[in-house]
Amino acid sequence: MGQFTNSSLATCKNWLESCASSHSICAHPKDERTLPTRLIDVGCTDMTSRVVSTKGLPNDIPYMTLSHCWGKLAIQRLTRDTLEAFQQEIPWAHLCKTFQDAILVTRILGCSYLWINSLCIIQDDEEDWNKESLLMSQVYGSSMLNLAASGAADGSVGLYFTRNPLTVQRCRIRGSLSAG
Repeated sequence: MGQFTNSSLATCKNWLESCASSHSICAHPKDERTLPTRLIDVGCTDMTSRVVSTKGLPNDIPYMTLSHCWGKLAIQRLTRDTLEAFQQEIPWAHLCKTFQDAILVTRILGCSYLWINSLCIIQDDEEDWNKESLLMSQVYGSSMLNLAASGAADGSVGLYFTRNPLTVQRCRIRGSLSAG
């Protein structure tokens, strides 16, 4: 990651800490929240990542999500054949740049869990896919932060790239946080 991203990540980390300490709804996620069936544990002590079942994990554990365009790149996917191996370790070298960047950002921001649809839903299991796809709005809505690789056509681009600052337009978002 380049120099320009270090200050961006520091700013993001400050915002997250401020959010958790200032907003009661952010500091105390709803108890009735449903976790996705699987998450990627990116906080392993040996810096590996692995797929974990959320059974037995507390409902209020923080996790991040990744929004990305699959594009035409053949990205790593969780399948019935890879499930057991990925529960031990997801090979770093087989992950596309966007997934690698998302894992690093998740670690830097102090979060131990990440949800990526292609690695947390068994892609060749219709029953699993149908069950998990129904939960996607809850999965994204309950995450502490969604990383969006919205400027990338596929996973080879990553989360960081040079862009023309003149194309960025200001916008105002109005809303409110409520516990209800």
